[in-house]
Amino acid sequence: MRLDIGVSIAAYNDVQRLELFHRLPHHPKLLELFGTLFGRTPFVHPRHIARMATPHRSMVPTPIHQDFPLIQGSQNTWTCWLPLGDCPQALGGLSILRGSHRNGYLPVQMTGGAGGLEAQLCQHETDWLGTDYGCGDVLIFPCFTVHRALRATLTDRIRLSLDVRYQPDDEPIEAKSLLPHCDLPWEEIYAGWTSRELQYYWTALNLEPSPWNEALFQPGTRIC
Repeated sequence: MRLDIGVSIAAYNDVQRLELFHRLPHHPKLLELFGTLFGRTPFVHPRHIARMATPHRSMVPTPIHQDFPLIQGSQNTWTCWLPLGDCPQALGGLSILRGSHRNGYLPVQMTGGAGGLEAQLCQHETDWLGTDYGCGDVLIFPCFTVHRALRATLTDRIRLSLDVRYQPDDEPIEAKSLLPHCDLPWEEIYAGWTSRELQYYWTALNLEPSPWNEALFQPGTRIC
């Protein structure tokens, strides 16, 4: 089992093959939301991440982190976190650190859990916000927002959720954001689809490439 996603690689690949899994992030309501937010046409990153988190003791909750080092590209990239069903805090939902997006990039240290990075916080940064999410709720935040997943304490349920990224379509993007979040090529993911509408949709756009900055992964020290 891959501890960052909660299931075996084979099961995760099956999820990545689902046409509806890739179609949901293009829902008109989400496109309208981010179009209003950006004041420009939103671009949906095709690299979607599913989480199927269990309360098993070996399941490491997603650590305190920012998304920017893991995504890079445009600093105007936003995350949309969608619980796929009701998600009380006891099921391990997300919480965010109030106002943390204003601090820009924070130094990191290596850790366990999804992403393998942990943002360094100061002792006074303790104002975490979270709630019981209901089916149909969405949580959106910019890529410098510090956030984390809570440890699940319900022993009879699995947390199903989806991570999607959006940015203005005229800002730079890092190449890995256009790759699947699994070892399958797009050709295999698309094999059973009934429509070609969303297959390779980004190739019709004049996207500006952004180089990968490995220095963002180097451990640093934050001065508080």
